[in-house]
Amino acid sequence: MSSRSHNARLVWVVGVLSAAFLVIGLQLVSLQILRASRLQAMARSQHQVTIAIPPMRGALLDTHRQPLVQSLLVDSVYADPRHVDDARTIAHRLAAVLDVDAGALLAKLSQPRGFVWLARHITPDQAQRIRRMPWRGVWLTSEPKRFYPAGDLGSHLFGFTDIDQVGLEGLELFYDAILRGEAGWRKTLRDGRGRELWGWWLDRRPAKSGGSLVLSIDRVLQYLAERELDRAYRTSRAKGGTIIILDPQTGAIRALANRPTFDPHHPQRASLDRHRNRAITDVNEPGSVFKMIAASALVEEGLIQPSERIFCENGEMTVAGGHVIHDVHPYGSLTFQEVIQYSSNIGTIKAAQRLGVERLHRYVRAFGFGEVSGVDLPGEVRGLVRPLGRWTKTSMNAVPIGHEVGVTALQTACAMATIANGGRWVKPHLLETVLDPQGRVVEQITLVSRRVVSEATARTVRAMLARVVELGTGRSAKMKSYTAAGKTGTAQKLEPDGRYSHSKFVATFAGFVPAEQPKLVIVVILDEPRGAYYGGVVAAPVFKAVAQEAMQYLEVPPQRPPATSIKSPARPVPPPAGQHEALR
Repeated sequence: MSSRSHNARLVWVVGVLSAAFLVIGLQLVSLQILRASRLQAMARSQHQVTIAIPPMRGALLDTHRQPLVQSLLVDSVYADPRHVDDARTIAHRLAAVLDVDAGALLAKLSQPRGFVWLARHITPDQAQRIRRMPWRGVWLTSEPKRFYPAGDLGSHLFGFTDIDQVGLEGLELFYDAILRGEAGWRKTLRDGRGRELWGWWLDRRPAKSGGSLVLSIDRVLQYLAERELDRAYRTSRAKGGTIIILDPQTGAIRALANRPTFDPHHPQRASLDRHRNRAITDVNEPGSVFKMIAASALVEEGLIQPSERIFCENGEMTVAGGHVIHDVHPYGSLTFQEVIQYSSNIGTIKAAQRLGVERLHRYVRAFGFGEVSGVDLPGEVRGLVRPLGRWTKTSMNAVPIGHEVGVTALQTACAMATIANGGRWVKPHLLETVLDPQGRVVEQITLVSRRVVSEATARTVRAMLARVVELGTGRSAKMKSYTAAGKTGTAQKLEPDGRYSHSKFVATFAGFVPAEQPKLVIVVILDEPRGAYYGGVVAAPVFKAVAQEAMQYLEVPPQRPPATSIKSPARPVPPPAGQHEALR
């Protein structure tokens, strides 16, 4: 081989190698300098993963700190579609485990995203089966799920959350900011198959758990209330029903329930009508229950004595505008005590005329009607009390007997509590204490109250209401072991055309137990009961059943009937014709 040929070949080899080294060098420059940031980001995306850490939502506890609602950790399935090898096969195998549509799973696994949920809050058995399947790009993680151990018990109080534990109704919504907590995150490494390397945390921020709420609810009283309301609701075939148990001294709501109801685990399965908290959203004319307001105002103003007699027109009286007022039974001369005892419309109207419209309106508002109570539940309405300037000629005859006003069950309970506790209106509440995640008290509620009538007036009206139960329209609420006081109400509902219905009624009994030193106020309302519809017939027995067991549960000593009780005819005999006793 010639020297010239050898040199040419050497030059060619050196040139090729130089070009190769140049290409490699340029590639290194591109990788390490020009494209470094983008490639580093790509590597991080492939080998690092940021996992959200959901916070543990705070619990709802009853007044004895027993759990009513709580969150527990359960498994959920997620995937990184970029690391899934055979999306179709995985989708079909996962669908068999999760009992879901394979097409929907395939659509999720085909998305150009780094994270997709495949199924959330799966069962322990499903999680175990998935763990045994070594799929690339599919993982399990733990996250909190909301549990309501008693099912629909208290559902209108507690409400519910969405799948991310954001409060949507009830206390879950009202106190969401306290209960929710704050989410955290962690950055970890993944191996070549895309699996998370547990413990290889590059950085993390722990989640902050939410606070827990100690409520005024007593779960035993809540159970008693719901059991008896449900029984009456079904027996009477009513359209709806409500029961409230209230501590008259503090305004603490010990139980509240409505029918129909719903399961907070599956709220979407129930109509919105079932979600409605009727105790604070439904407004109806109260009927004769409202006579306690007129009675309280008359006694407070010194305009009447319980023993004063009123002629009740033998059951029929024509008032302004030509309207005819009737009593259920024709009464002649009754004492004012008996007017309330037997629920005479005519006697109440004639007595209430002494108040005048301004004073009557002032007492109606003072007892909390026409205003929200401020209870810690979303959706409370004001009810209906027209401004004084919009009262008509008929208002002075209608309002004292519970017409031309619209009230909620909770407003009625608060008004009855005002008489029971000695004349103070007390703001109702459900929250008693806020606890931090370690169980330490960080906030306590402050009682809010105002004086409405004197203690002497409240004592007088309590005695009158006790006679309603002992001898009057509320005798179905009378217990053998305990005294009670209260008022019945039966109101006709308004039809869409503005006329009163002759077939749709709201039956109410509102009372307290014991009659002296009351421990509980109980209000029972049945909306459109079929068959019997008087408050003293369908609502009072519910009061009796709940009150009897509640007193035993609270270990209140049994009592004898009041010594002041007297035996009198169930229906007073009208006086002879012409024997009238007019009001002064």
